[in-house]
Amino acid sequence: MTASSRNSVLYQQFLQLLEDANPDGEIWIVTDNLSSHNSLHTVAHTPAEGVLARSYTSDDGTIRFNVTDLTVDHQPDRSLTLTYRLTIERKGHADECWVFTLPWSDRSFVDVFTSPAPDPECLRQLVELVRGLLEEWWDTRGYNRHFAKMGRRCT
Repeated sequence: MTASSRNSVLYQQFLQLLEDANPDGEIWIVTDNLSSHNSLHTVAHTPAEGVLARSYTSDDGTIRFNVTDLTVDHQPDRSLTLTYRLTIERKGHADECWVFTLPWSDRSFVDVFTSPAPDPECLRQLVELVRGLLEEWWDTRGYNRHFAKMGRRCT
């Protein structure tokens, strides 16, 4: 990586590319990317936030949800709000930048969101739920008023 790309976000994208290229095997990396591994963007995430912040492609392979940012706002009532900044990539279409806000009131997953070592099966279920809601929003945003309100195009 060149000097102009030495920042936390680009380093995390680089690591995601490595993981995407080898989804079934272990990856061992020995590197020092200046202070990226100590930045707030890198270390502030719980394991759940880190996994939810990863870009992914829909099961049918037609849509890439490129996550450029994720913030998780924890509320006093133990609910939370996930706010994604996404670039939606589809073949034959221009990339689209969106902000998607997902209020999360299901308290059964609070421990998964906050734990430094969540149960792997619960974490997998959470990721599937959130990604399913992201895809449902994308597929129905044009005609479902509830889902339409959850996203807005970036300016």
